[in-house]
Amino acid sequence: MAATEEVLNLFAGGLVPVEIAMPAVLHAIGATKEDIDKALDNAQKLQQEKQDCDRCEQQHSKADHELNIKEREVGLKKSEAETKKIEHEASAPYSSGPSGGGPSGGGPSGGGSIR
Repeated sequence: MAATEEVLNLFAGGLVPVEIAMPAVLHAIGATKEDIDKALDNAQKLQQEKQDCDRCEQQHSKADHELNIKEREVGLKKSEAETKKIEHEASAPYSSGPSGGGPSGGGPSGGGSIR
């Protein structure tokens, strides 16, 4: 049993692949060749599914990262456009609409005084 623990430790440490560790451990506890083959097939299927899942997660993470970058770029462009608009409005003279005073207007300085 001490050898089985050593094999398990090597497997857990990533030094021995499942294809070596599992048959050694199962043989040590008296499993038949058919049991070992079946267990090894199941372990390999699980390992492949895990790798596929990890690959999918990496792809989703990459796509999410790219989307975040695009969102930031859009936000930056929007901020730049708003800044340009504010700068343009600040530099343009204010329009006062129709003249309320002056010689041609109807204000107090406009033609003819009442005496």
